[in-house]
This record gives sequence, C-alpha cells and structure tokens, in this order.
Amino acid sequence: MEGCALDRAGRWGRLVPWCLPATVVGLALFVVLGQGWVGPAGIHFIRQTDSMAFVVHFREFGANLFAPGVLDLRNAPDHGAAAGEFPLHYWIIACLERTAGPMPMAIRWLSLGAVFLALVHFARTVGQLLEARFTGYAITLTLVGSPVLAYYTFNHLPDALVFALVLSGWSLVMPGLVSDRPRFRWAALVLFTLAGAIKAPAAMHLIAWTVILTLNRPREPLGVGKASALLLGIALVGAWHLYARWYNSHHGTHYFLTWAEPVWAMTPDEQRNTWLLITDYWWTKYLHPSAWHLAGVLCLLLLLRWRHLAQNERAVLALLWASATAFVLLFFRKFADHDYYFLTLLPAIAWTLVFGTKAMFPWLRKPWARTGSAMVWGGLAIASLLLGRLEIHRRTTGAARDHARVAPYLSGIHGSIAHMGLPTDARVVVLGDSSANGALTAVARMGWAFPGYPAAPEPSVRRMLDMGATHLLVIDHPTPELTGHRHLTGTDHWDLWELTR
Repeated sequence: MEGCALDRAGRWGRLVPWCLPATVVGLALFVVLGQGWVGPAGIHFIRQTDSMAFVVHFREFGANLFAPGVLDLRNAPDHGAAAGEFPLHYWIIACLERTAGPMPMAIRWLSLGAVFLALVHFARTVGQLLEARFTGYAITLTLVGSPVLAYYTFNHLPDALVFALVLSGWSLVMPGLVSDRPRFRWAALVLFTLAGAIKAPAAMHLIAWTVILTLNRPREPLGVGKASALLLGIALVGAWHLYARWYNSHHGTHYFLTWAEPVWAMTPDEQRNTWLLITDYWWTKYLHPSAWHLAGVLCLLLLLRWRHLAQNERAVLALLWASATAFVLLFFRKFADHDYYFLTLLPAIAWTLVFGTKAMFPWLRKPWARTGSAMVWGGLAIASLLLGRLEIHRRTTGAARDHARVAPYLSGIHGSIAHMGLPTDARVVVLGDSSANGALTAVARMGWAFPGYPAAPEPSVRRMLDMGATHLLVIDHPTPELTGHRHLTGTDHWDLWELTR
C-alpha cells in the first residue's frame, strides 16, 4: 500500500509543474479566441472545406490511407482522387466518424489541442532555459496573441497543427542542445517527421535537427540505429510528397499541388508590391508591432554576442534562419495573400525571441534590471493578447461573402439531408457555391460546384444530366427551369432537387 501511495505521489509530482503553464496558456487561448468558435467561415474558407472534404471522402468512399480524395469532381475528376498533405489525422477522424457519426468540428478541436499542448511545453521549457518562469510565460503569450496563430489554432487548415508538432519537437530537444549535450529523442523524430509529411517545408526542422546531431557526434555518438532512424524519417517525408505528386498526376488532378514562386522569377514591380503587402499587413496583423521592434533588437543583440553563444545555440539559430530565409525566397509571391505561410516561420521567430532574451540576461545582473525586463515582456504579452482578440473578432464576425457565402447554410443543409440517405453513387450539382468542396461536404456526396473554384460557367440542366448528375442543390441562386424534376427539401435560402431523366 505504501509503495502504491508513493507511486501515485510521484505521478502527481511530475504533473504539478505542468499545471501552471497549462492554466496560463488555456486562459490566454480562451481570451484571444473569444467568439471564434464557429466555422468553417471567414478567410480561406475554400481551403478549410477542402480539409473537411478529405475526411468525408475517407468516411463515405473508402478508408485506404494511401488513396485520399475530395468531393469536387471538377478539380479531381477521377472519383475525387486527390492528395496533398499526409492525411493521417483526416483518416483517424474519418474512422471515428464511421462509428460516432459526422463530427465536422473534430479537425478544429484536434488543432486546438495540439497547439495548446505545444505552447504549454514551450512555456515550461523556456522558463527552465531562461531560469525565469514569468518571462517564459510572457514570451509564450506573445505568440498566443499572434492573430494568425490564433485564427488557425481553431481552424480546419492543418498549418497550426504542423506548427504545434514543430514547436513540441524543438521544446523536447532544446534543453539538451542548450546544455551542450544533445540527445536523440524518438518522440521528437516522430513529431518532426509527421510535420514534414503534412507540410513539406516543415521538413527543414527534421533536417536541421539531424545536422545538429551529426555535428555533435564526437561528443554524443548517434549509433547506427538512431542515424538510420533520422535518415528514414527524411526519406519517408520525401517519399510521401513524391507519391502525392504521382497520385495526383495519375488521377488527373493538380488542384493540391503547390509550386515554388521564387522572388527572382518576379518583376521588380511584383517584388515591390508583394513586399509592401507583407510589410503593411504583417506589421499590425501577424504580431503586435512592438513584438517586431523587440525581435529586431534581439536579433541585433544576438549578432553582437554571437561568439558568446554556445555552439548548439548558434547552430539552431543559423539553421532556423537559413531555412526560413530559403522558404521566403522560394515562395515569395504567395506571402502576399497566404497568411498561414507565416506559421512556417513562427518557430524561427519564437526561438529567436528566446535566445535573444537569454543573450541579454548577462547584462541584466541587478534585480531591478531583471524586473524591468520581465515587465516589458509582460506588457508586450498583454498587448499581444488584446490585439489577437480584436483580430479574431474581425475575422470571425463579418458577414459571409465571396468564397464563403454558403458557410451560414452548411449545418442546416447537412441536418436536413443526412437522414434522407442519398445513394453513395449520387452526383450533386451545386449552384451558388464559390468554393470547390464547401456545400458538397454538407451533402457528403461527390459532385460539381458552380461557379466553384476556379470559377466556371453554370451548365444547363441537360448538361448536368450528361455529366451524370442525379441531384441539384441551389443555394441563394436563381433556380433553373426544373419541370418534371422532383423537389426533395429546402428552405428560403436553398433547395435540393432530384434530377430525373
């Protein structure tokens, strides 16, 4: 009995140090997210519903992890077959939905949970590295207040999930790196590999960690098994993305292929315009402006004290900066309007803030100086949280428009149609949807959306029948002449018809 009591006490003792950072991060996320608990809607509605379509395809049309697909037959004409990010999380959710029923918010809760755990781990790790718990929490809350991170934390896109995997991986290995005794961690290998498989640019973190471990081989030998595991992780990331390219080419879809648009392929005017969009928007919408000021000061400080940093600290910063710079140069054009690309750079920014603060501490020997530094970070954290809450309110409370105009009706459409039991081989034409998969995810059947994305002219009813359509869903759009066809259900805003031949 005494031994069991000691075991329980030991387990609780290991959990207690996590309670405070978990409470701080949880409250901060709740404050920032505010009313942003509904969706999908708002910015990048198309990409959000694309993610939902992968889940629906796995649930309704096949559970083969290596045969992913969506619902839009215009961009993915071969029964929706399409591949993008490694779909493990979509597949797991779909398997659960086969038993528990549709859970359209599951992707968002998974992303939120992953980001929460990553930030808690980061806060605790930074507090230990700096030997200043309050400053560690303040740096973490400055990240929480990033409007981009906050928006995609509870979102259907996978970018915040990838950020969480990367941040967790570095938080696992960083204590060993800073102490100049880097250790191989199997959990970090899994996190970095999965992040790279979901989003190819995230593979730079796995490569960076591999390089650092290789540089430290004289002091901390890797061994054949661990070295092989690292190489296998890199190989698996490359293999998936090569397979995705082949899979899409084989099935005649290129919708989910991302290509580089490097800065040197742009005209001077295009470079200038993109740069202005980046600076004008990033400065106030991606991080608090004062965070950019402080980051600039800390970067300068790191350069001044570069020779005083530990070898592994220099290696981490150099590799993160180099990979982030390469990413920006290769995808420069996309930074004009793809705000979630910023999340790929955020780990480099986060660790720059940490190591810059660490490099500053030797100059702050007096208690009043340390207190002043903590107050600066605390003030910045509060300002960041307020900015994040304001931006989340702006992004999530506006009227649905443009590509997201069908967003208000998705749950109602699903609720009305789900019990009707449309045949699995039903093909639905949607009129009035400017996204590729938006309304189709509510119907949970394959089909075509018009105008859709990319926009296409609306077909005639005869053309719909020739395409193989069996049903027509009209959403806030003029209904074509449907004499002889059967009306199934609808509201003032949408109607579902069965097309009869």
